[in-house]
Amino acid sequence: MLGYFFMVGNRYTRMVFQGACFSFEMSLLKRTKRIIMGKKNIIFDVGGVLFEAHLGETAQHKLFVPIKKGIELLHDVVRSAADEGHQLFICTNWSSHYMNILEQEHPAITRYFKALVTPTIAHAKKPDPKMLQYILDTYNLVPHASVLIDDLFENVEAAKRVSMEGIHVYQHDFDHVRRELTRFGILR
Repeated sequence: MLGYFFMVGNRYTRMVFQGACFSFEMSLLKRTKRIIMGKKNIIFDVGGVLFEAHLGETAQHKLFVPIKKGIELLHDVVRSAADEGHQLFICTNWSSHYMNILEQEHPAITRYFKALVTPTIAHAKKPDPKMLQYILDTYNLVPHASVLIDDLFENVEAAKRVSMEGIHVYQHDFDHVRRELTRFGILR
């Protein structure tokens, strides 16, 4: 009554000779469910995802203009985070100076994030994977339970190099981002 398991792609396949492999299958299923359904870490880029920047404008104008669909997405993720215990982070190449201004202009938005990580803090700049590794290490995050949402493809690729998921916000296609977040078990 033996069962033999072998890998095919990313799936376990079973060849059974009237075996009792039920407990192993249930264990694998439970671990997979914990990964899919467990606490997630959602890491947002700022520019091109949540805000458009008007850097260098006069002090009379706001420097950061919210991207409506990006902010709507953030609010949906925040609701899900409250229900599921997900954590939110910002990882941006914008300077700490500009992030301080963003916090002053939009405190209702920035309060959702556990941390705002800039190149000054991480001693690296995206697409260098060291910046993302800094977040993983500093906040003790599990890479495969973490997803970066970024408007630059090379930054999404950097996330994959540190075993994170990545979602590319291409031309403000937030419908695509929503589908991916649903697939990752972050949105329903």
